[in-house]
Amino acid sequence: MAEPFLWGSRIALPTGLVPHDVPHVTALANGTFLVLGKVGTHPSIKMKAWIYNADGSIKEERDLDVPAYGRWSQPDFMESVLTRLVAVELPDGRIGIMATADERGSGFYVAFAALFSADLTPLGPPKPLAGLNPDGTQSTGWYRSDAIVSLGNGDVAITYYRVPIDGTSSEDVFIRILKADGTLSDPTRLGSAETQIAGDSITDMTALPSGDIVIVTRENASTLKGYVLTPSGAGGPSASTSFEISTSTSPQKAAVKVTVLNDGGFVVTWMEQGSAGTPDYNAFFRIYKPDGTPLSDVKAIPSITLPELLLAGNSDVLALPNGGFAVAYEKATQLSGGAPVLEVHIALFDKNGTRVTEDLRVSGAATTSSIYLEELHLMADGRILVRHSQGIQIVDPRDEAVSLTGTIRDDQYIGTAFKDTMEGGGGRDSLVGAGGNDRLTGGDGDDRLFGDAGADTLQGGSGTDFVSFANAQSGVTASLAGGTRGDAAGDVYSGIEGLIGSSSGDVFTGNGSAILMGGRGNDVYYARSKDSVRETAGEGRDTVIARSSFALRPDAEVEALKLSGVSSRTAANLTGSNTDNAITGHAGVNTLKGQGGNDVLKASSGNDRLYGGTGNDTLHGGSGNDSLKGESGRDVFVFDTKPSKSSNVDRVYDFNPKYDSFWLENKYFTKLGKGSLSKPVKFTSDMFVKGAQAKDREDRIIYDKDTGALYYDADGTGAKAQVKIATLGKNLKLTYHDFFVI
Repeated sequence: MAEPFLWGSRIALPTGLVPHDVPHVTALANGTFLVLGKVGTHPSIKMKAWIYNADGSIKEERDLDVPAYGRWSQPDFMESVLTRLVAVELPDGRIGIMATADERGSGFYVAFAALFSADLTPLGPPKPLAGLNPDGTQSTGWYRSDAIVSLGNGDVAITYYRVPIDGTSSEDVFIRILKADGTLSDPTRLGSAETQIAGDSITDMTALPSGDIVIVTRENASTLKGYVLTPSGAGGPSASTSFEISTSTSPQKAAVKVTVLNDGGFVVTWMEQGSAGTPDYNAFFRIYKPDGTPLSDVKAIPSITLPELLLAGNSDVLALPNGGFAVAYEKATQLSGGAPVLEVHIALFDKNGTRVTEDLRVSGAATTSSIYLEELHLMADGRILVRHSQGIQIVDPRDEAVSLTGTIRDDQYIGTAFKDTMEGGGGRDSLVGAGGNDRLTGGDGDDRLFGDAGADTLQGGSGTDFVSFANAQSGVTASLAGGTRGDAAGDVYSGIEGLIGSSSGDVFTGNGSAILMGGRGNDVYYARSKDSVRETAGEGRDTVIARSSFALRPDAEVEALKLSGVSSRTAANLTGSNTDNAITGHAGVNTLKGQGGNDVLKASSGNDRLYGGTGNDTLHGGSGNDSLKGESGRDVFVFDTKPSKSSNVDRVYDFNPKYDSFWLENKYFTKLGKGSLSKPVKFTSDMFVKGAQAKDREDRIIYDKDTGALYYDADGTGAKAQVKIATLGKNLKLTYHDFFVI
């Protein structure tokens, strides 16, 4: 079996948590995970929920609203919650949450449970499990909620315990069922138990495929006990079997955990002290049949030595899809000064309890103080969430392909290096193939499919679906009309409406109805008339090459828009966005529109129409008889082709001497002197004249205000004839200040 590895870097917990609050993590069926905690200071404490994406980034943060209950207003309840909020997801997506509250600091602890919809909308007020009488007064004892599990049929099982007010160490453990309809079963008492540390958890629980419930408890310092219970109607669950988990003579046992295995049985883990007065502890496990009969001997995970002052280490266990299980535990390491500290490790076992991997440290290295294990969860795609005191670490134990079917919600699954099959179902899904030749199907909804490396088959289904290359390490070439390279090489698309680029330079080709979205690189898009190109600011210098008429979206941050086929004689139009665009036509008759932004419009050899739009635009007429309109802004009209009185006379419709200017290229207007496009040089006063013709040898540009004609004369009153280069409006107040040589 392949060794597990750390997937990504450590994930930080939310900021602003109430001191000493221990946030709880729950993996959700759609591939995301939920973190619950409390933030703020008295008297403004709030319960919060954070939804994390499958990659560990925060997707959403929201207040966890709890309706008022009885005499408790909502703020009172928020302030009163003492122990960490613990959640479980039901098959229909609802969330069950339990907590313990202390009404207004009265010292009477009340165990509560509440149901929420999948979007964390409360489904009624919280329900007291114990600690309140029907009239709202406190009952005898302090009650703490302890463990919660979904039973797979819409019901939720919850354990809690009563701490006697007289201060004795023994606690009574109970279980109740919160039904799918919101009603509660009668409580069932399991027996007495003891916490090792005041307020700590003393039970763990799992649901079996048979419908039974397995509960494990720490009955006392040297006895761990298990129960198999059967839910039964309105009454409380009945205990059909009880069994002692460890029969060793260890003076200290703790951290007992249980999880169901794929074959219907279960495995229990716990910690034991080697002998009285020593800091040596072992982590143990044992596999059981569904009825509580042992299937294996008690097996130890390698011995660990804990600091003298610590009572015991912690461990946790979860089942893996391959039939085996993972055990996480605290392992001691020696600091250079001699003091031992704890780190969190994980190991994998097969269904028979045989260890199949080396020990993997999942926390950071303990350099000054211990790092503590909190909980372990299996993500929907088979990765493992390890919650420890430093944060959250995802571990990937998978050594074969996964086959996943999504929910009706927004699914997020991340695949393996093997040949995965993932189907999103309903919702806006995100499926990541990673390596391998994967088959990804979006299903209903607007989905994003990440084939990544490998020759993948990507099927969008209904909705507007994208293939994304956001994870690619280099630029890709991808086409919805066929032909791919890079991470897209070998991919087959079906029902895909759009492409999303990488952080490098990508080349995308649309199919006439595609949505093309680049990343941070310098991207090139080969687009057809009905394709849509979407770019935002700061994402490189991007170019759209259109096969026919094309218009950018008004908000598209595309730097260059041009027509393909430079020599094509087919008429076509280009329209820019509200940002700065360089728009270039071809040899056909083009209409080029700049819209907003400071645009550069370049016509070719056709008789083109150029419209600058609302910015400070630069219009190059090209070598045809073009129509130029700068529109608003300070516009520049550039003459940078060879003059011809028959085939290259432009019509400038709205030249405004107050704001606009003419730039003439000295390659063709050879007698104007020096200048360049980057450093245009203003005419001298004797180079411009108004009238029908030049008046001296220095005149180069002649404006006939009666006709609007604009001429170039290479030698003024010399032998060479003047050449008409444009027609302007009549009677304009032109001066030599309006002209520059480039």
